[in-house]
Amino acid sequence: MKKNSLAVNSIFNVIYKGFTALFPLITASYIARTLLPEKLGLVSYAQTIVTYFTTLASLGLPNYGVKYISNAGNNIAERSKNFFELFTINGISTSVFLALYYSIVNNFTYFQNKRLVLNVMGLLLILNYFNVDWFYQGIEEYRIISVRSIIVKVLSFVLVVFL
Repeated sequence: MKKNSLAVNSIFNVIYKGFTALFPLITASYIARTLLPEKLGLVSYAQTIVTYFTTLASLGLPNYGVKYISNAGNNIAERSKNFFELFTINGISTSVFLALYYSIVNNFTYFQNKRLVLNVMGLLLILNYFNVDWFYQGIEEYRIISVRSIIVKVLSFVLVVFL
């Protein structure tokens, strides 16, 4: 596999980071105007709870995964083995925290009035199964990360506006 130069990877990383910072600035005012303060607070609260569970489910894997994948270098067999080990660990930990999250949200009376929003936000935790940015960072393919991120954010913005 042909590696991108440091300059190309840096440019794509800047695009990725810039778009990640710009997206909330573009959507925040529209969402705040649409949801109004009370519902915006509820959504932010639910997102915070899901973020805690997602962080715990990740087990530090994104940082470790980059190092583990990059240490394999161009040895595809070792890199594949490393990827599937880390992907499996991520799947198991995400499953455990997903079950814990939905158990807590649906069984505690404290969350009774917030259940719908918390259950919908739980989809973010489900998406943790598919988060393999650490792999692409490990093989230094920032182009893939940037393009995918831009597509997802544009699609998210379109869905926010129309739904």
